[in-house]
Amino acid sequence: MEQLLVIDSPEAYTAMERATCAQERTAASP
Repeated sequence: MEQLLVIDSPEAYTAMERATCAQERTAASP
């Protein structure tokens, strides 16, 4: 997965990081 986004605010970065982690966890679960 490639994220070609320019993130200039820590809040946006944290939110996207959480969303990415959640997606990976959901995809990894059976």
